Amino acid sequence: MNAINLNSLATMNMDRLGMLKAILEDLIPFVQQVFLADTCLLAASYPEYFHYGRGVANYLAVPDLQSMQKPRTSAFPAASS
Repeated sequence: MNAINLNSLATMNMDRLGMLKAILEDLIPFVQQVFLADTCLLAASYPEYFHYGRGVANYLAVPDLQSMQKPRTSAFPAASS
């Protein structure tokens, strides 16, 4: 028995890649014409919300690898300002 079943619907082959390419080519105009326009309209209407969802601006200042001890400490403590 072959480990890679070329007749399986889950196997990535040239036909599947072509189908994926066609889907992505249909998606690009939608994003450019609809999604981007809606995003710009919302951004212009609600500028006070720009800081929400921004995420971390400086990854070097974010503590990581929380320990399981109490109180919780970090393997890389955050810098104090």
